[in-house]
Amino acid sequence: MVKIIQNNSMNRRDFIKRSVNAALISGVAPAVLFKPKTVSADSLVDIEGPSLKPNGEKTWRLSAQLEKSELEKVRMDLTPWDETPRDEKYHYVAAKLEPPFTATEIVYMLTVGQYFPWWTHESPLGGMMISNRGGINYYTGQREVWCSLTPDTLRDYLHQWPEDKVYLWALDRFYTPVRSRCDKLLQNAYRTGEIHQKYSNKWSYSTFSQKTAPVGSSLYSDKYWSRDYCYGDTLMVPWYYTWRFLGTDVLYENDMVRFPKTRKDVAIRDWSGKPELRSTKNVKIMGDDYPDYTQDGGVPCYVLEGLTNSDFFSPKHKRLILWVDMYACRELRRERYDLKNNLVAIMERRNRLELKDKGEWGYSILIHLSWDLRTDHMSVNHYDFHRPPKTFKVDPDNPETYFRPNPIAMCSEMFPVPFSTMVFRDPEQFYLRPKLMAGKFPQNRKLHVPGKMFKLIKAQNKADQLVFL
Repeated sequence: MVKIIQNNSMNRRDFIKRSVNAALISGVAPAVLFKPKTVSADSLVDIEGPSLKPNGEKTWRLSAQLEKSELEKVRMDLTPWDETPRDEKYHYVAAKLEPPFTATEIVYMLTVGQYFPWWTHESPLGGMMISNRGGINYYTGQREVWCSLTPDTLRDYLHQWPEDKVYLWALDRFYTPVRSRCDKLLQNAYRTGEIHQKYSNKWSYSTFSQKTAPVGSSLYSDKYWSRDYCYGDTLMVPWYYTWRFLGTDVLYENDMVRFPKTRKDVAIRDWSGKPELRSTKNVKIMGDDYPDYTQDGGVPCYVLEGLTNSDFFSPKHKRLILWVDMYACRELRRERYDLKNNLVAIMERRNRLELKDKGEWGYSILIHLSWDLRTDHMSVNHYDFHRPPKTFKVDPDNPETYFRPNPIAMCSEMFPVPFSTMVFRDPEQFYLRPKLMAGKFPQNRKLHVPGKMFKLIKAQNKADQLVFL
């Protein structure tokens, strides 16, 4: 069982707190009556430890602290984007994509296969959600993606692909839970414009009703159902934010998607679909083939801040901080802050190289973990492998033809693609909550963590597995 800290005693302060909360729920007391205590960043550093390299140096540096040799590829001054030549057709896009790169141009490159790789493929589909009491929901199935672009055509996407035109289709077929077996979800993705916030259209097929129904359009700031991230987190649109560099950092194995002590190994499929049992200690942040690890095994990263410049975002999506690796421009960590500068969500990833002939463009997500600090809810998606499709062809002009009315035929579609080998049902094996990294960039990351969350993190780190109050 997941460890749970129990405290059955109730003092006067706890009784008043519970009474006030009950009044708030009933709508008879203003929220200002009770304000939860927050914990300082120094206290968080005490339980997580300082962010140091093995040699004792701190891992992160501000832009002003970098050497000239480190600034050959990027422009880290605060206003380089204002001085950058723009595309004649799309003035919000840089005319050329070449070094030294601005912060905005770095984000251009991480849009390639941000969540859906920019190559046509099929793959297992698997994910899990864990509540703040340790309850797990999970699903498995298969996904097929048809993309009109390739990573090599980033410049075509930026300069030539028309606004409001679909460039990607994704078809999900679900196998578990049983109530959703053979259900389907089809969605597409648009090239968005400067003020065009429509992310995609969706259609669903329900085995229960045996009917196809349009789900409607999703906006950029809409939240995924039962997930801790929004649609804008899956396909980054750089021009919806104003970007700048905060500095650089080095991330290590114990910084990203941490396995608990109860999870000793994991089965990961290769390109052919064959699973290989591997120790969790040998699952590297960027995979075995990454050429840019430091001598002590770290991944050098740019750290960027994005402030929204569009008015259709909700308050919880006003500010982002990203950690992007310097070699392949793959996102490793994302933090979302609200208007009061409170950290509300963290997303982190482990990636790997799947198309070796694509080099830096051949990386894709292996594990994607997200954590909502307000609800202490976590969700994780697994991507065992991505291989060329063997079963279906695309007809984007007639999307409804992807749905077959015969449930037996739809179940038979499942067989060509193996199911995920990484989904599990035991909450004791679920990943640890992401690190808060409280000591990094303190002028830009003023963390305000409730006392209860502090206790959870402290107990979790001591037990080296998930702990719930």
